Amino acid sequence: MINGNALSKLRQLKGIKQQQLAKKIGISQQALSKLEQREKINKEKFEAILAALKISAVEWEQIQKLLPPPHIMRNN
Repeated sequence: MINGNALSKLRQLKGIKQQQLAKKIGISQQALSKLEQREKINKEKFEAILAALKISAVEWEQIQKLLPPPHIMRNN
């Protein structure tokens, strides 16, 4: 599972704007903005986001090891 702040950071690292990612996963930019503020994102939406960002499940597992804990990411 991913939290919204981690999603925002991944999107930015990939150089993708909110509007671009939102279009790829079939939601509005405003809806994506709200997702990026959530504590948790549901599995189906999460999988769609990873696919849109071209991140495999194996890559996600490796990325997770590098991310700080959610309570630290919220404060950034």
